[in-house]
Amino acid sequence: MAEIAYPSTIKTDYDKLCAVYSLIEQMRLEHNRKGAIARGDWPKYRDKWYLYAIRPKRLGGNVFSGVLEPLLKEQNRLRESIRELNFTQEQWNVLPDEDKYDTFVQLFGDKEELKAEPTEASCISVDSLKEVTLESLEGAPPPDPIEDFTTYTEDDPESVVTVTSSKISWSGLDRPAGTRVYADKGAGHFGDFEHLITVQCSESIGGHYSVYWMLCNSPSGDHYTYPNNSVHVETHAVSNYYRIILQEFDDENNPQYDYTGLLDLGAAYYLTIERDGTDLTCKVYADSERTNLMNTLYLTNVTETTFRYIYGMSSYGGGSGDWDMAGYSENLDLQEAGVTEKTSSDSGTGTDIKAGYPGGEITGSESGSGVEYSSLVAVGMAFDAGSGVETSILVPIFFSSDAGLGSELARLLKGIHADDGGSGSDALKAIIRAADSSSDMRLHDSPGQARIPSKGVNL
Repeated sequence: MAEIAYPSTIKTDYDKLCAVYSLIEQMRLEHNRKGAIARGDWPKYRDKWYLYAIRPKRLGGNVFSGVLEPLLKEQNRLRESIRELNFTQEQWNVLPDEDKYDTFVQLFGDKEELKAEPTEASCISVDSLKEVTLESLEGAPPPDPIEDFTTYTEDDPESVVTVTSSKISWSGLDRPAGTRVYADKGAGHFGDFEHLITVQCSESIGGHYSVYWMLCNSPSGDHYTYPNNSVHVETHAVSNYYRIILQEFDDENNPQYDYTGLLDLGAAYYLTIERDGTDLTCKVYADSERTNLMNTLYLTNVTETTFRYIYGMSSYGGGSGDWDMAGYSENLDLQEAGVTEKTSSDSGTGTDIKAGYPGGEITGSESGSGVEYSSLVAVGMAFDAGSGVETSILVPIFFSSDAGLGSELARLLKGIHADDGGSGSDALKAIIRAADSSSDMRLHDSPGQARIPSKGVNL
């Protein structure tokens, strides 16, 4: 079981949150160290990198996401605890756009600064990740075409949008609602998903927001008009920089959001957006191969509503203003190739790998790194694991049929997949067993008047 060990000097929820930022940063740096190896010989490592960091959960998952997820859950548990001590949900819901980011940083700290601080806290998953080698991974991604935007519906009352098969670009986009490019995929099409998309903001006047990707259940929505039951990625341009924001509105219009730090205006970023049950993640990369991870945005307890419509872009809505936004979204990949609805008669749930999928099963002997892969068990090919936890829930990444799982991945997978008895929920809860929450993180005397926590943070 993966545990975060907080030393006695790390007592408050804020101190613990800062420690988790540091642990997540250690994982990011290890990811990027291996990414540099992959870029150095891409023909050799392309397929291995797919298994290390790219493969979606519905096709078996990937190594990096499996070990990162518990730390992201702990991060958001601590954030929510701090938020509840300072704002009611109603107060949080009505924060003006212009105050959201500053309040977010005041409550939860500046992650971009705090993540670089060393910490005395430790997590076995961080150490285990370092032991996984790219050479030990074998497999290949299935053929996977990107979306054809020329088949999408285009509403462009201001004549500011240009659509090609792979790219939606805009220039002079203002705030008023009504500009959007979207597709109807059918009722309930999007449940759990993992989408890839490239986004870029090249120009903005007046601190503009705009939406680059959205799932919802309205064919005429934007950020403001039909936000209920929607998830979206938007940008907020600030001077010569912009931030990427991951946001969700539930069916009662309650928002939650996470931010990147400042990104270079004019630079493209490559996103991997995933919903798994009630968790929503957006990984932000600096390269198209997705080997250089910049940031990971994460929301938890998101709505489990399925979605019908996908947007490749939308104006922000909610008023008027001289915002003049320019940018593009490109190469949207829904990663639905190679997956069919489950029709097998076993007791598992989920999706099966299509026959002929080249990475659906991997067999092999010792690779020289101490890792044995006698089989790769894909999501949906479920069997009872003997502990009440189905492999379709556990996202079995490299599940060996021998007793030990191999010396390198044994500790890693033990951290991800609890091996004692109990239910699936028990196993997930056991991933991080944090110390009891502290209750000394009240940041202000009256709701809405947050102040920046003291610099005296114990890491």
